Amino acid sequence: MTVRLQIFVGIIIVFFLLLIANMVRKKKIELKYSLRWMVLCVLALILDIFPQLLYGCARMVGITLPSNMVFFVAIVLLISVIYSLATSVSHLSTKVKRLTQELALLREEVEKQRND
Repeated sequence: MTVRLQIFVGIIIVFFLLLIANMVRKKKIELKYSLRWMVLCVLALILDIFPQLLYGCARMVGITLPSNMVFFVAIVLLISVIYSLATSVSHLSTKVKRLTQELALLREEVEKQRND
């Protein structure tokens, strides 16, 4: 990788890191959801600064091309994000169901009091 490309990629990574931090600051995204992205940005920045680490990790895992290592890591990270979001959606779905049931019970109780 050329130095010019490393600098360009580093600038993009820092931009995204600042963008995520700004979104957390403005409360557009919760910190627990942004932590994964922040860690990913920091890891990408480290690999951008020290590309030898990527070559070493690829060799250690048995992957021939470092670019394939990047795709492998990206797929694993995306699967973990999808799992995390699916868990959150499931939890929120259960909460909505419970709130709906409580609301129905409260409405029924209010209707009973109006009729009495």
